[in-house]
Amino acid sequence: MQSNNTSKASYEGVDTTSLVSIIMPMYKSEAFVSSSIKSVLEQTYTNWELIIVDDCSSDESLGTVQKFAAEDSRIYSYKLMQNSGAATARNYAIEKAQGEYIAFLDSDDEWFPDKLERQIAFMKENKSVLSFTGYQFMSEEGELLDTTVSVPAKVTYGQLLKQNVIGCLTAMYHSGDIGKFYFDTTLAKHEDYQYWLEMLKKVSHADGLNQKLARYR
Repeated sequence: MQSNNTSKASYEGVDTTSLVSIIMPMYKSEAFVSSSIKSVLEQTYTNWELIIVDDCSSDESLGTVQKFAAEDSRIYSYKLMQNSGAATARNYAIEKAQGEYIAFLDSDDEWFPDKLERQIAFMKENKSVLSFTGYQFMSEEGELLDTTVSVPAKVTYGQLLKQNVIGCLTAMYHSGDIGKFYFDTTLAKHEDYQYWLEMLKKVSHADGLNQKLARYR
């Protein structure tokens, strides 16, 4: 399903023709998902689609998402037939994605308003295929904490083997260059780490934008 959104942001100097598909898996996130969605709605870059896949939540998460989807045509909600884990939920969303760029945001995390604008400008300027940014921790109540994560300017496959410096909530890749990548659903944990490693087998490096553009709960 493709978003009909064609609106252009009013800021200057940033190409807004590229659609960004935002991948959001969700499981029992009733307390946080509204804040996560609002952080997308507040983006200064407006040409996006938000694809939310519910992993059979038993709370009111899906109902909350459906209310947002009814009010904004860029938001799509789906529900898996059985509880299958975040990797499967992300893969389902990636299959639906129509964007030139694919970005990730979990249903309890948030973005700062200029996240997409800055990151897309950065990727276009550097001809980047895969990029990631810095981020800041916040409490369960949403209070910003002093802990921030800085990132290197570049990371290769060999360097990433030593330490995962790519925060999933900050990552974005250009699907037009390398196609769509899917998560390994057989892994019990660290599936995002393996995801970046597989991608870095195809490209020389990932570019880091050392600005805190997201909030990790």
